[in-house]
Amino acid sequence: MNAVDTDRLVELIQLRPETPDGESNSVKITHDIVDQGTPLEVVSMRNAILMGMQPLRAVFDDDIKIRRLSYEGGTWMTDSPQEVSQMIEPLDELYGDVLVGGLGLGVFTHLLSLQDDVSEVTTVERDQNIIDLVDKHIVTDEIVCNDLFEFLKNTPDGRYESGFFDIWQPTGEMVWANYVVPLRRLARDCVTDLWCWNEIEMEGQIRMNIAPHALLEKPAYDGYHRVFQSVAQDTGIVKETFDTKKPDDMLKIHAAAHANDDLRHLVEQFLLVCDEEWEEIFGEAWDREYPDQPKRS
Repeated sequence: MNAVDTDRLVELIQLRPETPDGESNSVKITHDIVDQGTPLEVVSMRNAILMGMQPLRAVFDDDIKIRRLSYEGGTWMTDSPQEVSQMIEPLDELYGDVLVGGLGLGVFTHLLSLQDDVSEVTTVERDQNIIDLVDKHIVTDEIVCNDLFEFLKNTPDGRYESGFFDIWQPTGEMVWANYVVPLRRLARDCVTDLWCWNEIEMEGQIRMNIAPHALLEKPAYDGYHRVFQSVAQDTGIVKETFDTKKPDDMLKIHAAAHANDDLRHLVEQFLLVCDEEWEEIFGEAWDREYPDQPKRS
């Protein structure tokens, strides 16, 4: 199982930007102080199950300030140990000219700008209120006020060596379908190595749930399920379909899906969105199901 490098986590927590409390229209930054010795979640049980990790709570030697970015009364993000721990791997892997999608509290952009292998950091943030609150308190090269989807449409091929996108709150399958897939397709030619926040957690859910949908007699209920279902059935790797009106068919569906090696291999291909083979296998079916998702100019 993957494990969190706790020494690196402590280092990054100490390097977080000192963004002060503030408010701009409906955007607000506030903070809480957590007393030393208080156990803080680093890897939740959900993270552990879906990302192949051990659950982890950590105790820190000093008081920790945790900042919170709120939008219209709801929390958009924090700079808690759990969120910082999810930045470790991309921070250590990104290089060259880097494109960051989403500014938030500026933590990732700031920490990335301090990395030796990074030449330049461009961050795209659509909300000027967030930029106004954060910009002058972080280290970075450029912040562009724009919608990331629109920005990518017109970005020249090969412009960025690497990138990190984080413009969503939840980490469910629908986020993968509505954000990760279209953004990866848009960025394929202009960002060489791309990371998406908590994509592994989304993939864990899809890996657990999607294969049985290929064995349904009727069309699946969600668009990305229907894409997978149609491709699986068209390629002939599904030998039998089931009518879920019969109570015992759900057990048969899951047993048949688990036993079908070709189907499980197709699931892994389905998750490789930036792969050219993905476009060949799933691209046309995806475009039929999601005709309004943006494409490069």
